[in-house]
Order: sequence, then C-alpha cells, then structure tokens
Amino acid sequence: MTPVSERYAEALFTASEDLGCTRDMLDELTAMDELMDQCGGMLRDPLIGTGVKVALLRELLSGAFSPLMLEFILIMTGHRHLKHFHRTAEHYRQISGYGKTVVRLRVPFRPDASMLEQLKARFVKEKLIPEGAVETEFEVVEDEGLIGGLVASCNGFQLDTSLRTALRKMK
Repeated sequence: MTPVSERYAEALFTASEDLGCTRDMLDELTAMDELMDQCGGMLRDPLIGTGVKVALLRELLSGAFSPLMLEFILIMTGHRHLKHFHRTAEHYRQISGYGKTVVRLRVPFRPDASMLEQLKARFVKEKLIPEGAVETEFEVVEDEGLIGGLVASCNGFQLDTSLRTALRKMK
C-alpha cells in the first residue's frame, strides 16, 4: 500500500508538471516546510476544528503562495493529513529529481560504475529517474534467479527486462 505522503506528492508533482511549475513548487514547499515548523503545532491541534484551520490558512497563505499550493494545503488540512506534510515535501523532492533518488536494482551480477552510469542514462530516457536528478543512489541486489536482464524500481515505477518475466509472458 502506498503511503499517504507519497500519493499527495505524486498528485502535486503531476499538477505542477502540467502547469510547468515543478521548480517553483519546490521553492514553495521549502517555504511551507519552514512555516509548518513555526506554527505546525497549532495546525495539528485536535481541539481546533478543521473549518477554523482552513479559514486561517486561507487568510495566511493567500497572496504568499500560488493558488496550487494554497489548494494543496487546504485539501491536506481538510482531510486531516497535514501531519504528513514533511514526508510529502521530501517525496516531492525525490520524484522531481531535486532530492536524492534511490533506484532499487536487481541484477544477476554486480554491475561496475560505468554500467551503472549507462543504466542511469537509460532510466532517465525511460522516465524512471527524473531528468534533473541531482543525486542517484543504486541499491544493488544480486539475484541469481534472473537469468538475464534486470528489474529496477524507483519512485513507484518498475522496469522489468528480465528473461524470467519475458518467459512468463510467453506462456
């Protein structure tokens, strides 16, 4: 099951990508992160009703943040998911390529550094890794059950070029 924070981050990323503002949204997430640190306790207080929090946020954030960020925060508040904001922001950074990207890679042998660079280029082409990825880390697992090919997963996507899967599909 996908954590709530990842679903929110993926939805925000898709919306910001459609509007062409992924980098701007990253800046707003950073500013919102700081704001959450300053007044997050009040926003997480169960004694303050959701309607009051939404009205307060609408007043505080209007003009200071984009309409997309404002609506995003209001949706999270309305669903009582604001406690997941920091993890949501971190996951957004990962899928947008501005944070560390971790690729889980299963291969039948241990690849060398040049092969990992070739794989990274291929994964960028296949859109498994964001184009502007600042830092990419490979978690390599040797799987001798894979006769050939590889299985890579990153940011909720998977690329499977293993012979095992190809044979299974042929059946």
